[in-house]
Amino acid sequence: MAQHPQIEDQFVTLNGRKLHYAVAGRQDYPAVLLVHGAHPSLTWKVWDQNISALAESLQVFALDMPGYGQSGQHEGVTLNPYPFEHFGVTLADFVAELRIGPATLIGSSAGGGSALVAASHHPSLVHKLVLVDSNGAKNEFLRKHASEVRSPTLLIWQDGDEVHPVEDGRALAALIPGSRFEVLSGIDQPAPDQQNYHNHWPHRLNPERFNRLVLDFAKTL
Repeated sequence: MAQHPQIEDQFVTLNGRKLHYAVAGRQDYPAVLLVHGAHPSLTWKVWDQNISALAESLQVFALDMPGYGQSGQHEGVTLNPYPFEHFGVTLADFVAELRIGPATLIGSSAGGGSALVAASHHPSLVHKLVLVDSNGAKNEFLRKHASEVRSPTLLIWQDGDEVHPVEDGRALAALIPGSRFEVLSGIDQPAPDQQNYHNHWPHRLNPERFNRLVLDFAKTL
């Protein structure tokens, strides 16, 4: 029976604050960053059904964003309203500090908004972009950044999302030149006690299909 890649806990100091992350996969594999959303309870573990599968052919970094999980909150930065621009800089700084760029950024919900900012401001550090039921379509700041993204972009949306409807995803995709939009219909792995996460997390509701889409996208030139 094949063993899954080992997931290791690590810390890096960025701008005087410790940032916690999990990492899996060989160092000579292309790097991807997984970026969670805004809910206060979220940590890198929201990706626990994706990391091992992706790490078979990618080096996967899953972050606790500042103020979440084991990462210290940045002084003077509040989480409400969500600091898209500040967190976009954090993602770029992380890629630069670990010298893993250009990397693929995979952002869920508000994390997608931060990844948009990073891709817009720092194209040399962002090889590709994957937006997962992401913020952006109804936020003027993020809409502007979306129109400036030049990295190849894949948008993955869960059909029936109650937070950011599929129509929002299509509108966001229309702003990003050359982007590709994929909708996952149905639910392979229900979470009835969590109300199926309001159909907002395709990476947990349909992990196998999600992982396959990401791997295929990440491997293309």
